[in-house]
Amino acid sequence: MSRRSDRIRVAAAIVLAVLAVQGCNRGPVVVPVSGTVEVDGKPLTTGAITVIPDHGRAATGTIGKDGRFTLTTFVPDDGVLVGRHRVVVTAHQDLGRMKIKWLVPAACRDMAGTPLVLEVKGRTNDAKVSISTEGKPLEVEDMSSSSGDISPQGVVQP
Repeated sequence: MSRRSDRIRVAAAIVLAVLAVQGCNRGPVVVPVSGTVEVDGKPLTTGAITVIPDHGRAATGTIGKDGRFTLTTFVPDDGVLVGRHRVVVTAHQDLGRMKIKWLVPAACRDMAGTPLVLEVKGRTNDAKVSISTEGKPLEVEDMSSSSGDISPQGVVQP
């Protein structure tokens, strides 16, 4: 019986070792993150938010009428990777006749140059993204004069 119990112990040790190794390779750490976006201290009531980590996959969310968002990286509402993220917010109002009014400054819509940063250390439901227009009027873009390319370069001040 000694050989049989030794074999069982060896088999159990192998199974435990395989499980331990698999547990170490879980992939990136994603934590649930939700919060609010505000412009000049008031909730942004429409739009989208994207957070781009220094390394890894970006997360996105839709901004609700109360300014709230919940971020998704891999599956709905799973959250974001832990770490530092650049934040891009896009939101506009349809003015009709091929005109839109951007609801956030151009810099906040620019993935490469956004001044917005979100540091994610763990799960949170009160992340806050605060945007300032610095008292400047928001841009109005005339889409009828563009060549099909929506870009801040075609922005016309009201």
